Amino acid sequence: MCAALAPTFLNCSAHAQTYDTNNVVVETFAGSGFFGYLDGQGTQTMFYNPSYITVDLSNNLVVWDSSNYRIRRISPDGTVSTFAGGGLDGSLTFPGYGTNLDLSILSIGCIAMDYANAVWATTSQGGSGGPGGTYTLALRIGANSYGSLTRVNGASTLSGVCIDSANNLYFADVVGNRIYRYATNGLADVFAGSGNPGAIDGNWVFTSFYRPAALAIDTADNIYVWDSGNRLIRRINANRDVVTIAGRSGAAANVDGVGTNASFNSVAAMCVDGSGSLILACGSSIRKMTAVGKVTTIAGSFSQNAYTNGAGPLARFSGASGVCISQGTIFVADSGNQRIRSIAFVPAPLVRTQPQPQTSCLGQTATFEIRASGGQPLSYQWWSQAGPLSGQTSTNLVLTNLLSSQAGAYWVVVTNTFGSVTSAPAQLVVNDACVGLRMYAGLDMVGQAGRAYVLSYVNDPTSTNWIALATNTLGSSNWFFLDMDSPFQTKRFYKVNLKP
Repeated sequence: MCAALAPTFLNCSAHAQTYDTNNVVVETFAGSGFFGYLDGQGTQTMFYNPSYITVDLSNNLVVWDSSNYRIRRISPDGTVSTFAGGGLDGSLTFPGYGTNLDLSILSIGCIAMDYANAVWATTSQGGSGGPGGTYTLALRIGANSYGSLTRVNGASTLSGVCIDSANNLYFADVVGNRIYRYATNGLADVFAGSGNPGAIDGNWVFTSFYRPAALAIDTADNIYVWDSGNRLIRRINANRDVVTIAGRSGAAANVDGVGTNASFNSVAAMCVDGSGSLILACGSSIRKMTAVGKVTTIAGSFSQNAYTNGAGPLARFSGASGVCISQGTIFVADSGNQRIRSIAFVPAPLVRTQPQPQTSCLGQTATFEIRASGGQPLSYQWWSQAGPLSGQTSTNLVLTNLLSSQAGAYWVVVTNTFGSVTSAPAQLVVNDACVGLRMYAGLDMVGQAGRAYVLSYVNDPTSTNWIALATNTLGSSNWFFLDMDSPFQTKRFYKVNLKP
């Protein structure tokens, strides 16, 4: 993520604004909305013009809280703390550590994280003289919170910064109209741009930019440049080939579209998502450009600066000046609202397991179940041919004391913020009566009248431990015995003996 120094946000007419088809919800992740300085939890904290934002290797957000002259850190659970900078305390020094570090002496621009978990910040401060002639200073704050300055030779005023997979830094020189590479060996060279203002595509120094500002980089180490004077999105590959991806040169309007049919009034910051799309913070809106140059709006409005959470088209920003992505969620430094906002994709409902047909009987119970996924919260409403079933709003439908009139189809409608889905109907059959069918062993025995007999059994035919089940003295008719326990046995063997 990176941004231009001192971005200016101008509203233009909202014609040709096309919202992205993905379902997103904008929420407040941190900040109460009041100007101030207060660490703590989530929306119980305060910022003062949070301008730029990036993410470290542990998915902590790192925020340049510009009017507090501090770098704040926000953990994934929303805990806000101060990483570096002590405000305007006159006793602070530079260089130094953590909150003893005086950042008020620097005009800080964009921030980015390198692969050593160090924060890099661009500045407009520099000078001339020495082995490199003109130079500008970049701030580095290591993981140990120690701040130091690095000289980028040749640069006039640094604006955007990004870092490639080899930990090389790239800086946009907004005044010198060049992109510089600062290699891991400490040497800086011109990566692209002749230094003359213009909009010429091509290779290396045979190209031109006009006030290049925000930078971003993708996983293939392609660098994206917000060429602010030309109002173009440019791309530089690893071979230093420069090509224009989107925008119309000099067109000061916000229009969604493809390639040169899209236009940008201003872009404060950019980052690249997991699919290779460019996410752009544009003051009152958050926009997206795909790898083929299709530009749409994710959230916000071209014409309204305000504060509203909710679905993308309904959400409002006021000075969206920084943007980064952590674990699939977009985070925005909303400087005008003194808040850090989140933009999360919320999938529409999807039925994972359909309700199944049921067969039951009068007076009995039938249960239908459904499994669904999607953005939370999900709501459920069960239906029958008679209409919505009152009070039946859970994942299960339980019908008790069944009547024959309840036979028929049942289904459920699952709903969330971004839509609804209807399950397949499941049929309920209600039989008139249910009789449990069991197989019983019945024994019809004959013998001598007046003699007593003992009926015994074993469940294991190899056993000699016969168990007496019943005793009877025969009369003039046969002895019939029904073993009521037999349905619950896999096998049972019987014998009858005269009682001793």
